[in-house]
Amino acid sequence: QLQEVSTISVSFVDKIMKSLKPKLLEQNLGNLEIEKLLNTAFLGTGIYFEHGIGGESVRDDFAEVGILQGYVYENGRIVIEYANYFYEVFDEPLLWNNFTHVCKIIIAHELVHKNQIRKMKRNLSYIPAVDRSNNTKYLSNKMEIEAFAREAVEDYLGKGYKKKQILQMLRTPNGDSNQSSKEESNAMYYYYDYFHGYEPKIWNRFVMYMVQHLRSTK
Repeated sequence: QLQEVSTISVSFVDKIMKSLKPKLLEQNLGNLEIEKLLNTAFLGTGIYFEHGIGGESVRDDFAEVGILQGYVYENGRIVIEYANYFYEVFDEPLLWNNFTHVCKIIIAHELVHKNQIRKMKRNLSYIPAVDRSNNTKYLSNKMEIEAFAREAVEDYLGKGYKKKQILQMLRTPNGDSNQSSKEESNAMYYYYDYFHGYEPKIWNRFVMYMVQHLRSTK
């Protein structure tokens, strides 16, 4: 039995990015100038952009727009780390929509964790760390299942899919019309690849969370 999910909206990101677009695109800005503009625009949301020291992007879609990763602190502060070449992204107008989309899926994912942490703090004196040493263990974590489910919903909606299409894909992920679409979301494909047909309990939990988040998303 799943707990009822909290409604998480990231529509505010579109409004912020719309106001930022003329200030960031093709302005020959450096990373610190871009960071300052982003953090000023996101002031009050609890979301911060910071330079990631070393390391590589955790995913190819992040790397394309100069993002390394996103995470949330126990105090609810959400951080989006950017790469050394971040400034180059804003010299290419065609990447703007991808940048906005990646920010939205990261924020959707981390807002789920923020809610989870808030609920856990009512009953626990500390928040247990998630084991990232093994992908199967990491993706099997109940907190991650819900966060990736919300991310997948945002990913598909942001790419123009209708709710009915997403629900149909979840019902028949191996259907001919869904062969390519299930690969269009990294989150969806992770769970399909790792668990569909192998670990039905985890796959079904992921699907049920996706359905719940679809119903709660306007």
